[in-house]
Amino acid sequence: MMLRPAWMLTFADMLSILLCFLVLAYALEAVPAAQRENALSSIRQVFRAGEAARVASPAQSPVARGGNYWATWLKARVGQLPALEKSVIAAHGATASLTLEARPLTDADVAALTDLLRRSGAPIAIRAGASVQAAGGQTAVSWAEAAGRAQRLADRLAAAGLGQTPRVVVAGDGPALMVEIGKDEQ
Repeated sequence: MMLRPAWMLTFADMLSILLCFLVLAYALEAVPAAQRENALSSIRQVFRAGEAARVASPAQSPVARGGNYWATWLKARVGQLPALEKSVIAAHGATASLTLEARPLTDADVAALTDLLRRSGAPIAIRAGASVQAAGGQTAVSWAEAAGRAQRLADRLAAAGLGQTPRVVVAGDGPALMVEIGKDEQ
């Protein structure tokens, strides 16, 4: 039996891998461009999902980024949506809130809001105030009415394809309707 030098095994492995690479390169060249682009876009989408989770993590530590990540994120995007441009954005720890106008939301407003919230990928809460600031002072609203208002918005967002069930919260005072985005501190 003849002994072969040790480098032969490594060399054979390298040639096998090189052959596999060349066969794969040839096979990819034979795939039509449209199918190849579809495959590559789905792979990119899968890897971006993990990237979005890493990007979202600074919101849990707003001090590390020098401010509230979600408030900055909302301000950058709400300006591009005419239906929501009059909304007020405020930062609260690791969350940000989008106070909606007192006027009823149209289907276009809900669609724009749903698209915005879906792109965030963050937990969503709908808050309604039982005591609302009005022009002449505080106006009392029943807890049931405030909860109904928040639940109706949550249902409309779900029907528009939000992809998650927002948490509904009724507070003693505050804006009539507010959407919170980001990690909940409670």
